[in-house]
Amino acid sequence: VLVGGDARLRIDTQQATQQDFHRVDLVSMPLAMVALFFFLASQAHTGRARDLPRVFSASLRLLLVPLICIPVSISVSLGIIRLAALAGLPIQFVVPALVCCTVVAISIDYCLFLLAA
Repeated sequence: VLVGGDARLRIDTQQATQQDFHRVDLVSMPLAMVALFFFLASQAHTGRARDLPRVFSASLRLLLVPLICIPVSISVSLGIIRLAALAGLPIQFVVPALVCCTVVAISIDYCLFLLAA
């Protein structure tokens, strides 16, 4: 006997969405770090800095900014979402995954903003 209907469709959609967002998290973070590193490395070749080892040292330190900020921001955001859920607010299943993607994007953007200044 197969189960169908709206409830089963909702469960299947939720499971597929969670699997897709998990894959996005596994792929997007390493790609974002590689892109950020290449941006930092390109800054060394544009003539902005004359001392190449100092530039790469600063670049690696700037890579630590998103690597530290992302887990802290995700933890705080998910904690706030948990508190909201415990308070009785309805939280859709896609919210935690979207929060994670948004935090990664904002952290990388902030790091690029620091470089441009």
